[in-house]
Amino acid sequence: KEKGLSRRLVVVEKTFANRGDGIGHSRLCPTDELLGIGRGAASRDEPPKASDFELIVDPSVEDFARLLHRLRDAPRPLCLCFALGPQREAARKAMLSAEERASRKAA
Repeated sequence: KEKGLSRRLVVVEKTFANRGDGIGHSRLCPTDELLGIGRGAASRDEPPKASDFELIVDPSVEDFARLLHRLRDAPRPLCLCFALGPQREAARKAMLSAEERASRKAA
């Protein structure tokens, strides 16, 4: 927030080891920001170009709901672009500690 201005972000809160072969869990951390979503199925042969992404800029509540539907229904493989968030390693450690505590409690 600067001089009373702010923007809404789509930020990772938690990742899951048992979803998507765990790729999000191994590469993303809480506080990382989703910047863009690929316009089509990702190619495994070449890296995406900036023009391949639809940027997520200051999404409204309605935009966020549409984004969730798009993420759910988009063809796979799906290409997403993230920015590394602040204090991501500390946030990841806190998330993993909470998972471990929940796992011990469930056992």
